[in-house]
Amino acid sequence: MLIQAAADIWKVNPASCRAEKGFVIHDATQRRISYGKLVEKASQMKVPKEVPLKEPKDFNLIGKSMKRLDTPEKTNGKAIFGIDVKIPGLLTAVVVRPPVFGGKVKSFNSQKAKAIPGVKKIIQIDSGVAVIADGFWSANKGREVLEIVWDEGPLAKLSTEGMREEYTRLSKDTGATARKEGNAQQAFSKAAKQLQAEYEVPFLATPAWSL
Repeated sequence: MLIQAAADIWKVNPASCRAEKGFVIHDATQRRISYGKLVEKASQMKVPKEVPLKEPKDFNLIGKSMKRLDTPEKTNGKAIFGIDVKIPGLLTAVVVRPPVFGGKVKSFNSQKAKAIPGVKKIIQIDSGVAVIADGFWSANKGREVLEIVWDEGPLAKLSTEGMREEYTRLSKDTGATARKEGNAQQAFSKAAKQLQAEYEVPFLATPAWSL
């Protein structure tokens, strides 16, 4: 669609154009135009049902080991990460959260934390207690010496063993049927040999795109 948009602008055959590194290029006239300048025009076109893919012999990157452009700076220490950014008046906050889901702060003593050089302020927030300092080291040291009494709430007795038992119980419930084809139980009953096994993995929040 980007190539077609460029070809329409130049009034040339799309087959005479190619796309490379963010540009559509017309070799015959050495003209080039960026994808960004073609987006609006291309977005108004009908999406083609069939698009010919690039031949493997023409691959430039796929199947090849490429050097990372950021490796040298990450190796020699010159790379700048978010934690490295410094601006005037910048402070760092470290939050101490409840040890149990749904827990809340009942009370806390911040005297030792306030004595840590660099610690500026300690405040209670909805998700716990925040230690604010002029850098991560000070904030983290303040967090380590905070004395907090937690109200762990109704999940205070939640444990790994209890969760495993709950998962086992839930696995025996009838779930939603996404597709039904054939009769699995009937096939099992006719099998010459049956194998059964149980597997456990950590509880994970599965993102929709992985389903």
